[in-house]
Amino acid sequence: EPNETVTFSIIGISAGLTLGTSTVATLTIADNDSPPTVLAPGDLLVVGVNANDGACGGSTGLDEVSFFCFQDIVPGTILDLTDCGYQRNLAGLWGDNEGAVRMTRTGPTIPAGQVITFRIPNSFGAGNVVALAPDAGWTCTPFPTFTAAVNLNVNGDQLFFMQSYSGIGATWSNPAGTHNADYTGTVLYGFSTNGQWLDFGNSNQQSGLPPSMECFSMAPTTASDWSKYNGLLTATNQRGWIIRVDDATNWASFGDCNAYAAGGYDWTLAPILPITTVGFTPGLWTGQRSTDWFDCINWDDARVPVAATDVVVDQSALRNCVVGGGGAAVCNDLNVRSTGATRTLSVNGASSLTAGGDVACERLGGTGLVGMVIAASSTFQGGSLRVASVNGASLEGLFRCSDPTSQLQVLGNVDVQPGGYLDLGGAGAELRIGGDYTNSAGDVHFNDATATLTFNGTVDQTVDHSATEFVGRLRVDKPSGDLYLSSALGDLIVRNNLDLLQGRVFPGTGPYLQLQDNATATNASDLSFVHGMLVKVGNDAFTFPVGKGNLLRPIGISTVSSASDALVAEYYPADPNVVVGGAMGPGLDHISSCEYWLLEPHTGTPTANVTLTWRDPYSCEVTNLPDLRIAHYDGPTDTWYDRGNGGTTGNLLNGTIELPASHAFAAQQPYWALASVNNENPLPIELLAFSGRREGEQVRLEWVTASEQDND
Repeated sequence: EPNETVTFSIIGISAGLTLGTSTVATLTIADNDSPPTVLAPGDLLVVGVNANDGACGGSTGLDEVSFFCFQDIVPGTILDLTDCGYQRNLAGLWGDNEGAVRMTRTGPTIPAGQVITFRIPNSFGAGNVVALAPDAGWTCTPFPTFTAAVNLNVNGDQLFFMQSYSGIGATWSNPAGTHNADYTGTVLYGFSTNGQWLDFGNSNQQSGLPPSMECFSMAPTTASDWSKYNGLLTATNQRGWIIRVDDATNWASFGDCNAYAAGGYDWTLAPILPITTVGFTPGLWTGQRSTDWFDCINWDDARVPVAATDVVVDQSALRNCVVGGGGAAVCNDLNVRSTGATRTLSVNGASSLTAGGDVACERLGGTGLVGMVIAASSTFQGGSLRVASVNGASLEGLFRCSDPTSQLQVLGNVDVQPGGYLDLGGAGAELRIGGDYTNSAGDVHFNDATATLTFNGTVDQTVDHSATEFVGRLRVDKPSGDLYLSSALGDLIVRNNLDLLQGRVFPGTGPYLQLQDNATATNASDLSFVHGMLVKVGNDAFTFPVGKGNLLRPIGISTVSSASDALVAEYYPADPNVVVGGAMGPGLDHISSCEYWLLEPHTGTPTANVTLTWRDPYSCEVTNLPDLRIAHYDGPTDTWYDRGNGGTTGNLLNGTIELPASHAFAAQQPYWALASVNNENPLPIELLAFSGRREGEQVRLEWVTASEQDND
């Protein structure tokens, strides 16, 4: 059955007795069959160490250690003790030439807060550690793989409290070799009389500190064998006690055991320290002592977050949070949020923050900035990113990085919601996105002029926005999958550069993918191109990186008339004779039966030169460059007209052909194709009839083409 507590008041006392300042007490009623107490780091605190009591009437080498727990210690509860050093020689392992014992509670329940004192005679066996206060109800069992006694050396040593309910033979492994022991349980608390923790000190009197134990340990003095907590004893919660005991200024050091016994609190009287509430909120930032992420005192559970910790930085914190000093911070979910004070989490000093889960920067009430700032040369990685505020028109839910030397990666989705602000401006930062990008708040909520959005996911990704969206540079670098522009509410406009490294871009059939005046498109290949319509604004020469399927088939323009004019292009790997139709104009023998392009005005009335390309075998055979032509379709007359040959580059396998002069674009004249003035440049032949018959031992083939004669 679970323990029960009874709180009672003392209303009178017998003659000769003295009543203290409190008349209220708590009685704990425990069942001997209750399960043993399971402790976690932070559930036990050491308040006194006497590392040499031999001169005060004890045996030679006698030590005393006093501690208390935040949980009731019921019968059967186990505490493991060792004075072996952690990482004495080998990373993650323990020394093995000192002692290790298991203490098992056999007496009645010890209530939370009552100080327990163990004595450690310098003797091996069942008497290695004995209980002094509040009673003697403990047994001591040495671990079988250790042959020395637990005993604190003078002039510096360490003692660890641990817990494991594995069998006595399974808790420690200590194979052949030196200082390679491994403990499989939980380290609860560590104490060093050296005043420091030192990895790989290779000494019985030095020890490293196990991971995440910064606030569950104490090394209060520079060199003293006699130290005890001497701070406040007023009621506080578990976190308050940890902060008190962790503060070295609350400790007193003494010159010998007599001074230790006479000075400060007498822990051997087993006082019950008042605890108001027990428990923590893991991952809650308090900023109790400073802005330092890596200071355990700044976290509610007194533990620096690990990869599985969900972190919250909110209005309850005393200070903002900073990941600095070149450190590497980790967590799972990360929420920077507030209903009151402005709160920020900053990453600076070439540091990194990796959040494996969802990341949110959000104002839930009140006004003012709430969010994250990533400084130069620092790194951020999150599972997803969301910025938002209850004040939808504001820019309060902030994620900011303005330096190209920073590294930003979101493995999943990026979501800019009303009130959020994705600020990648200034000198310009690159945000790499592995999922979808959504901006439902409007372009003002994304500071994009110098920003780079890089899509590098391994599955299909989408870009969606509630209005026209701008981005400084759009980079597509996808090992697999494609990028889909799914917004039906506005163009996606690239200000500076469209960088196509891996992955196709599908603009959709609604609003356009558009490049502004002087914007460039770079690195296009069969691996990466625009699989649909692309708009280019401006009077600069430009090659549209368009294609279909797995094929880049560009079309170019030059000497465009006005910076405000715009043209739209798309490539079609189909027979324009069938899809578009139309007669051949004067001088043309035929046009390509394999491919054609759309190139028409998007805004304005531009004039421009046009350059088409061919590529074997996809252009269906170019055989004679002088006879090659550019053909242009005129909708009102349903005719393909010869626009000439202003010069070619390349060879019969790959090349370009341009108009001899600029062309004045007009409505209903959208299509362009390669053509020929004679039966050269098959592009290919159009077959009208084909037959075969057997003649003796041979087969006779006969065919008729629409555009070639005497073809053999």
